Amino acid sequence: NKDRRESSRTYTYYYHAQYFEVYGRLKYYHTKGKFNFYVAPGMLVSFNFPVKQKKGKYFTEQPSMPQPGTLAFSATLSAGAEIQVSKKWGFYIEPSYKRAFNPVIKNSDRPTIPVNYIWRTVSLGAGCIHHF
Repeated sequence: NKDRRESSRTYTYYYHAQYFEVYGRLKYYHTKGKFNFYVAPGMLVSFNFPVKQKKGKYFTEQPSMPQPGTLAFSATLSAGAEIQVSKKWGFYIEPSYKRAFNPVIKNSDRPTIPVNYIWRTVSLGAGCIHHF
């Protein structure tokens, strides 16, 4: 009977990637006075570009590099509210959710890294609207 020891380590993994994304979505509006409420389902395609490894003054990072040309397909769902404050100006607030259907990063150089590559993102956008 051998004595088993387990060690617990914390690792930090850096993924440096640059993405080009193309959105497509439809907005379904419901208007009530100055307020517009909407739901906007859609799709998203993300394409990553190759990047260079970073080197620091006191250390060298050894990042895992995503394979160039990785495509990810995602579904998005947003719901928001707009208010018109004048004929040409308004404000909006929009929470949204994004869920990828396939891995965003295909990581062939380090397959044992315990990272979930499927995007599940919640975000909140707010801003001004100007009608031309």
